[in-house]
Amino acid sequence: MTEAKQNAINDFIIENAQRKFDPMITKAQITNREPTYPMSWGARNWGGINDEALCFIVNGRLHQGIVIITLGWMDTYNIHLFEHNGEQVGESTNDIYEDQLVYILDELIETPRE
Repeated sequence: MTEAKQNAINDFIIENAQRKFDPMITKAQITNREPTYPMSWGARNWGGINDEALCFIVNGRLHQGIVIITLGWMDTYNIHLFEHNGEQVGESTNDIYEDQLVYILDELIETPRE
């Protein structure tokens, strides 16, 4: 990713992150709840950004690009999808509780709702 794209994503996180959290705990929650889901998304390059976001790349059926997860004031997660070029895809999905996070991610990345 170019520096300009990385700066655009960093600016987005600064504007949209409401609370600091440990991104690696959130990664563990996702990968432990349904271990096959992240594999089906082709999830890779997991990383935290300033304790304000979990970021990873996916190659799913519905979304191929960057996924950014932030934590809201009410201890709910917000999911933001980006193209590889750094452009946001659609609207963010907000107010997701931890026990539903992996399932909502799957609906956005791999398997649409019926």
